[in-house]
Amino acid sequence: MLNNRKTILLTLAYLFLSLFFFGGVFSQDILMMMQLEELPEKDLKAFVVRNPDEAVLIVKSMVPDLQIISNNQTIRQEEVERGRWNYFVKPGTHLFTFKAEGYLSIENSKIYFDKKSVKGVLIKVDIAASMEKARAENKTPGIVIIESDPDNAEVIINGRLSGTTPYQGLLSSGKYDLEVTKNLYISAKQEILVTPDETNPVKITLQPNFGFIEVKSTPSNANVYLDAKPVGTTPYKSGGLPAGKYSIEIRKDLYHPFKQEATVVNGQIVPVVAILLPAFGSLEVTSKPEGMQVYLDGKFVGSTPYSNKQMPSGQYELRVTAELVNDETRTVSISDGQPSREDFSMSLKYGTITIKSTPDTAKVYLDQKPVGNTPYSNTRLLPGQHTIKLQKELYHDFEETVNILAGKSADLDLVLPPAYGSLEVITTPSGMSMELDGKRVGLTPYRNEKLASGTYEIRLSGEMVREVTERITITDGKVALKDITMPKDYGTLDIDAESDVEVYIDGSLVGKGKIRKNVKAESHKIEGQKVKHNPDTQMISLSIGETKTATLRPEPRTGKLTIMVSPNAARDAQILINNEAQGPSPKIFPNILEGTYTIVLQKEGFLPYEDIITIGYQEEKQLTPTMLTYEGSRKQTRDRWSKKRNWTLVGTTLFASAAIGTKILANQKYDRYQKATTTDDAVNFRKQVNNYDNYSLISVAVGGVFATWTLYNQIRKGSVK
Repeated sequence: MLNNRKTILLTLAYLFLSLFFFGGVFSQDILMMMQLEELPEKDLKAFVVRNPDEAVLIVKSMVPDLQIISNNQTIRQEEVERGRWNYFVKPGTHLFTFKAEGYLSIENSKIYFDKKSVKGVLIKVDIAASMEKARAENKTPGIVIIESDPDNAEVIINGRLSGTTPYQGLLSSGKYDLEVTKNLYISAKQEILVTPDETNPVKITLQPNFGFIEVKSTPSNANVYLDAKPVGTTPYKSGGLPAGKYSIEIRKDLYHPFKQEATVVNGQIVPVVAILLPAFGSLEVTSKPEGMQVYLDGKFVGSTPYSNKQMPSGQYELRVTAELVNDETRTVSISDGQPSREDFSMSLKYGTITIKSTPDTAKVYLDQKPVGNTPYSNTRLLPGQHTIKLQKELYHDFEETVNILAGKSADLDLVLPPAYGSLEVITTPSGMSMELDGKRVGLTPYRNEKLASGTYEIRLSGEMVREVTERITITDGKVALKDITMPKDYGTLDIDAESDVEVYIDGSLVGKGKIRKNVKAESHKIEGQKVKHNPDTQMISLSIGETKTATLRPEPRTGKLTIMVSPNAARDAQILINNEAQGPSPKIFPNILEGTYTIVLQKEGFLPYEDIITIGYQEEKQLTPTMLTYEGSRKQTRDRWSKKRNWTLVGTTLFASAAIGTKILANQKYDRYQKATTTDDAVNFRKQVNNYDNYSLISVAVGGVFATWTLYNQIRKGSVK
């Protein structure tokens, strides 16, 4: 009894010490805190809600056994991958609660959803807040950081799933059994000691528990089966496979299957190389004639010449046939990698015909039906009599009956007799307009090398000739020549006019001066026109072959101008009209042409007189100007002030030049003053600089006086009007 009590007491003591030292995840004295964050927009863009009456909440978290509860209706939820869920909800406001064992819950998180909207949250462990909370409760846990290579491995502490790597958590001080496990890797186990109020890092390297299979084939793009399951096409490399034996099979159409067993070893790549053997041969079918229809096992596959480079091995029924030939059927065997050739000489039920003609491109009629143009060949015809007809413009029709024999070809080379001749028309004079049966064909001389045989009406016409109409017959292969002298239908006009007179006949300008011209034999209006003259118009009637002379003298359009000058001392002033001297005044111009003239009167001792006058047709004008003497005139005064201005302008220019020259000399002396090597030279050059500066200033002052005087003289000149 005592021993039992001792045993019980020892057991209780052991349990107490275990809870004290190991504590950790089995104790509820340390609760972790979770933190909620919104997922970035880029993580939401790829998701599309198709049902307009739904919305979705995307949740990401590596907190183990996370529970998500909504106060509103959740339509459905799906775990997309480990640590990610999609919650489909009704549009509206939802209050979500996120909780997990060993963690403080996040309660009543309000999220509003529009129709078809996508929201996202990330639930993660808040180590800093968890540690602060523990310290506020007078607890001193340690921070455990567990990393693994590769990451995303499960972290199991004291037999309970706590999260995935990289992992961070809080544990009470003590010893813990740690296990890190990942699919296709060997689990790692070790004991960790958690020190309170410190960071306890743990790094685990997991050893692979898998290998790879790499498959290549010739030819490539073959289907790969792993343990009878399709996994891809060659070239193929598997993902990680647990160590062990696998059955490999490679299949490709028209090739025999390849099978092999492969043993996968941890961390190694097992190569599988397959040379696929062909399960096909080739078939070539030819025939005489070509174009026969080819059937294999009753299925149409093409026409001869026919070729199939990859035909599955085996036996086939081969039939070659066509309309108007006798069918032929054979059995052919196709062997792996072997060529097979079948040649057929078909027995025909028809004959053929080839038709050539001179000239070619004649229309071909076969049994009254158009079939094409020459050269024409290879028409399949039933044996017997057939009618051949050729037609071509400008040639006589050809018609013949041909007997067609089965398997034979009738070759025809035909010459079509021409149904045309040539026409040549020459006229005197040439250039006549020509019509053939009422249709204009050109000007003479005219030639048509191929004109259909028959009778035609020729009509010739031209200027100043009478129209000629004749009939002509064109004969096969002959040349019809017509040489026609056109009867005249004109007279001749000799027109006498001055060289500057424009001559018009019936309103059309024909030239200037003397003109000889043939015109149609009829009445004509002849007119001579000259500037500032009345036109001379005449009507002349001409007969065929008649010559008449017309003299055209347009009448000048003039007025009268009288020029008389006063005072008496200026009566003989010289008259200039448009700068041409006309003699002394007074003078009468009884026949001056109408127009505008510049009149200038000049007399020594008098100021020139100038005026512009316009004289109309049959108008009389009298010009009686009074000329002024130069002495005492305003012009004399203007000339005097102009001379004074010119002299003062010369003075201004001279003194301005002197000012510039002396200033240049002063600058040169100043340069030498700066470069002087002795005191005497410096004093001498400085004195010269001062002298030249003074000269320059004096010149500027005197030049200014002259400039002022020049301006004054110019103003006085301008004031005299």
